[in-house]
Amino acid sequence: MSVLMMAWLGAGAAQRATRPETTAAGNAPPPTESSASADTALNYLESEDFQRHSLAAAITYTVAVGGASAALPLVAGVAAGKLGAQIGNDIGESLTHGVMGFFGQSTVATEGQAPARLGDAIAHQNKSAGLWGALGGVVLGALAAVAVGGLIVATGGLAMAVVAGAAAGLAGGFVGGLVSAVGAALGQYGANKGQIVEGSPNVFFEGQPVARQGDKIACSDHPGPVVIAEGAKTVFANGKPIARLGHRTACDANINSAAASIAITPQTGEALTILTANNKDLRWLVAIAGVLPLPLGRKGNGGKAKSGAEPAPSVKKTGCDRQLCSKAGEPVDVATGDFLQVWPVLALPGVLPLTLNRTYRSTAALAGLFGPKWADDWSQHLRRDGEETHFTDGEGVIYTFHTPTENVFSVNLHAGHYLLYGQRDGELRLFNRRAQQILSFAEVQGDKRRLSLIEDRNGNQTVFHYDEHHRLTRLVHADTTTLALHYERQQLTAIDWLHAAQRQRLVTCRYDNPGYLAECDTFQFHHLWHEYTPQGNMTRWHDTDKTDVTVHYDKAGRVTATTTPQGYWQDRFAYDDDHNITTYFDAEGGCTRYHYNADGLVTRQVDPLGHETRTEWDFSHKVAETDPLGRATAYEYSPYGELTGWLSPTGDITAYDYNEYGQLTQVTQPDGARWRLHYSEQGNLDSVIDPQGRVEETRYGPRGEILRQVLPDGRAWRYGYERQQLSEIQAPDGALTRFDTDGLGRLLRVTDALHQQTHYHHSPFHASPAGSVSEICLPDGLRQTIDYDSERRVSAVTDGEGRTTRYTYDAFDRLSHLTRPDGTALTFGYDRLTRLKTVTNETGETYHYTRDSAGRVISETDFTGRTIHYQYDAAGRRLTARYPNHQLLRWCYTDDDRLTRQEAWQEEDDRCALHAVTTYDHDAQGRLVRATNPDAVVAFAYDEAGRLTQETINGRVVSHQWDPQSGLPAGYQADTLPAVSWYYGLNGRLMQWQLDGHAPLQMQHDGLGREIAR
Repeated sequence: MSVLMMAWLGAGAAQRATRPETTAAGNAPPPTESSASADTALNYLESEDFQRHSLAAAITYTVAVGGASAALPLVAGVAAGKLGAQIGNDIGESLTHGVMGFFGQSTVATEGQAPARLGDAIAHQNKSAGLWGALGGVVLGALAAVAVGGLIVATGGLAMAVVAGAAAGLAGGFVGGLVSAVGAALGQYGANKGQIVEGSPNVFFEGQPVARQGDKIACSDHPGPVVIAEGAKTVFANGKPIARLGHRTACDANINSAAASIAITPQTGEALTILTANNKDLRWLVAIAGVLPLPLGRKGNGGKAKSGAEPAPSVKKTGCDRQLCSKAGEPVDVATGDFLQVWPVLALPGVLPLTLNRTYRSTAALAGLFGPKWADDWSQHLRRDGEETHFTDGEGVIYTFHTPTENVFSVNLHAGHYLLYGQRDGELRLFNRRAQQILSFAEVQGDKRRLSLIEDRNGNQTVFHYDEHHRLTRLVHADTTTLALHYERQQLTAIDWLHAAQRQRLVTCRYDNPGYLAECDTFQFHHLWHEYTPQGNMTRWHDTDKTDVTVHYDKAGRVTATTTPQGYWQDRFAYDDDHNITTYFDAEGGCTRYHYNADGLVTRQVDPLGHETRTEWDFSHKVAETDPLGRATAYEYSPYGELTGWLSPTGDITAYDYNEYGQLTQVTQPDGARWRLHYSEQGNLDSVIDPQGRVEETRYGPRGEILRQVLPDGRAWRYGYERQQLSEIQAPDGALTRFDTDGLGRLLRVTDALHQQTHYHHSPFHASPAGSVSEICLPDGLRQTIDYDSERRVSAVTDGEGRTTRYTYDAFDRLSHLTRPDGTALTFGYDRLTRLKTVTNETGETYHYTRDSAGRVISETDFTGRTIHYQYDAAGRRLTARYPNHQLLRWCYTDDDRLTRQEAWQEEDDRCALHAVTTYDHDAQGRLVRATNPDAVVAFAYDEAGRLTQETINGRVVSHQWDPQSGLPAGYQADTLPAVSWYYGLNGRLMQWQLDGHAPLQMQHDGLGREIAR
């Protein structure tokens, strides 16, 4: 029973209610606890300081509302509670250890003086048992206190109130202490999970290499190399602190055996980063339970979302995010067997970009603007269902939110970046923490709430308008553009773009007789055709050129095969539903097996060579991945899905902190260096502080447009806008460049700092974001042209002298021919998985690439017929290269893929001789610090910003100096030669070059940065 709970019981004895909490109003997105402040708050709630402060506050409050006499029951309860807790704790601890000892169990070592060695055991404690015990102690202790207090007739004045408080405190303290002690004692036990696998090369204790801080361990709970995180404060081996019994590892295990005949200092030095094994959610539950006044009964705030509140969680979902599901072939979701297509339809630029994508899944019951079987971004909606609300996203994935009360604040743990809030019977909003956008659903259609508004935190909006038939008919985008939607027989047939008296058709659609989308022609992207079975399974799709795919299905709507006229993607799929395995037979003869879980996420993948990759998931978050070499990478997340920690296979930890809106605020690198990011109230990134303390600031306009960037050295770039699009850039020296664009963001004219103009004309047939410029008129009168084919791909480029380079393409947009202005040509060939296979020149000579069944290049033959052969390890790292002259190069790597050694061998007849070895050393940040071969030793030194400051070549030194604020090179000196210095202007241009103390060389530039005098 916590001290704070006893204080609350005292307040309750004074017959005074606590003040109800207030809520924040307004339409702002709901903040949550930031990751950094949440950890700080949790540590404080668990501290003795918090208990003392809570007790003092409770006594003060009790006296204030009930008079001095009201404090007596509280003090009596606290004193008796401490006594009861101590008695219960002693009994619970001794009882638990006695029972565990009877069964031959022993606690995991947490302290000692015996040094650890190679092969010693490491063990994980069952720390959750202690937390569950603490939670049980809080709850049961409180119930016992209330029950005993209620049995005592406390109506006889102050004396009986004091007796009631003491009795309640004694009973609650005893029960709480007993249960908590049992849990805490059980938490000290555990099991060996592995052993130390690395030690000193030349220091031995009891015949084994001594273990040191940073040495590797093998842990079955955390596959891959993890390191020892703690070491002795004053005892070292090879410059590293020696590890001892009880010291922790980076995965929060303890060293559980050691050299018993030797003792070292019990003091521990500074530890490396440790990913604690405690369940943080359970820690919060224990801490909060200790704070809550029991018994509960106040109405509180009715469930309204308040600043820093915890949303109600849910874990139900239907479907799988395409970014998470594994795909094979053209493409197929290997877990569901879905033929999957995602096509962009339109994209409008601006401070609030607007996009429309359509998504097809063969087995899913999707429906949206483009008819059945298609989901899209503008058909996102909510559907009420009792105490649940279902959100369908732009890909058709359905996330369920728990909404039992009128005031809604809920999260789905599969997609924690979505926070649903608002009024269940009024307007509901969804805050997307990744995009920093709010989606409002105010258009009511039966039990469905349709998308009515997209808004960012700067107040920019896209408004959705519907007609009386609940059809989306108009969008107003950021107050500058209108999109008009047209229908025939309830089917979307066209989307028009209206902007400043301009009108452009962006989308045209046609449907087959059953109502499936048969043709979609877009002004910005593709023109595509689709064919279906009566059940809606897409059997064929093709474009305007050579891409043409046929799809075959089983009775469940899963893809069994795909075919094309060119032989590309002639793939097959087989499904083992009993074991959740899909086998993919690719067109090149490879066989890949995918094992997946109930959420449709692949947990094990075996490639055609038998190499296996394993993945662990927590809901939809990847928490661990083990590659074919057994190297494991671990990940930690916030409750809202933000990555908070990354543990590399070598034990290096990178940590990430976020603010209450899910924005990254700090990155802590493995070496302790920190990047800090700060945001305005509107969520705009306004400053970045690097590990050296240098600050780069950004200022914004009222709509979130960037107005000024101030670099660490004080130089500032300024930006101007017209119609929410960039119209000018002013350099630090005042030079001004102006831009004219159309409503689709396409560049029309550039006026440079010398007032020269370059004009751009665009194709009338398309406005592809990849480029639609058809003509460029330069200030000197030269004219360049660009032609496109029916697929919006560049087909010809003519330079200012009239010379033309032409391009032709095969299916799937693969470049097949390139013809140069002189008539010479290159022809490109591809394998059946569309990977580059051959390059043939104008004389018929061919460059060949040969791949293994996993897709790695194992040989390349040049135009003269000479062949280089390659070998790889299971992780895909190149190990050897064998050249036509019988030279063999061999490479070695560290666990984190850093090159450590290159060997040059010469094969002659039946023997192979080693000719040369080059070794490479790296620092903890992965930077090359030394390269050594038989002829030279080259060493590198860096400053704290990672910039090269010194190169030493066989004792000769080359020094580099840098401007500490701008990061530009400021000086250079090679050994004893004269030093060179550089000086720069406001725009970062070189203005002066000086050799030692000699007169400097001055340079002048025009407004475009071209040198005009020196």
